[in-house]
Amino acid sequence: MKTLLVTVATACCLLMTVGAVSADHQNHQETFQAANSHYASGEYDMALKLYQRLADANNVHNPVLFLNLGNAYYRTGSMGRAIHSYRRGVRSGTQDTRILESLDQNIEVARAQLSDRYRSGSENRQFIFEDATGMLYTVTHVIERGLLTTLFLVFWCMFCVALILRRIRPHLKGVGVSALTVGIASLLFGLMLVGQILSSDETTLGVIVSPEISLQEAPHREANGQDIPEGLEVKVLEQREEWTHVELANGREGFVPTESIAEL
Repeated sequence: MKTLLVTVATACCLLMTVGAVSADHQNHQETFQAANSHYASGEYDMALKLYQRLADANNVHNPVLFLNLGNAYYRTGSMGRAIHSYRRGVRSGTQDTRILESLDQNIEVARAQLSDRYRSGSENRQFIFEDATGMLYTVTHVIERGLLTTLFLVFWCMFCVALILRRIRPHLKGVGVSALTVGIASLLFGLMLVGQILSSDETTLGVIVSPEISLQEAPHREANGQDIPEGLEVKVLEQREEWTHVELANGREGFVPTESIAEL
């Protein structure tokens, strides 16, 4: 009887969870459609509020949402916010080539607008943060981590099986050579995996979203500073309540107001 009650209670909890998820999904769809209607009517501010509400929700990784959110920011003149939204769409993990192309094209358009604003020429790569990669990174990232992990596990299991066979069937031909071969392969894949983990850059990037910002030498308003453009990608070194320590692509470090940067 107790088991039956536990089973019924568990089933009820699962149904409630599924129902809550379904309700949230329906609410998100309705909000998204309402935002699209406002955008189509030229009511970009209203559309922006609804898109942003969805983007701020947990477990929302819809690249189309970030594309539309970026478009709404672009229409309202917030180029930094637009680039940040497009970049979030690119990082959402979508495999839809059409969406990715639209996101990349819109990023380039927004960067071109900023280049014209800051009279920095036609080269838009100045807005991109790129880390220099060493030999270790290059060698260990030849194979994607998921595939590399699978290869390591498969060859390690084969190596263990070969060792067991060699022990229980010592006179079986070719077992020793096979064990040595798969052992070397598993060792190489293991070293690549460890090297990939060690060399992987867990960098947090951010985008400057305010139009008039200076890179301060110290975390206070009176410090000397250098103007930096909206839409610039920076590496986030440390984030505090009021100031964020960042690094530019050229290696220069400084501080910007936390409210002026949006993390990717």
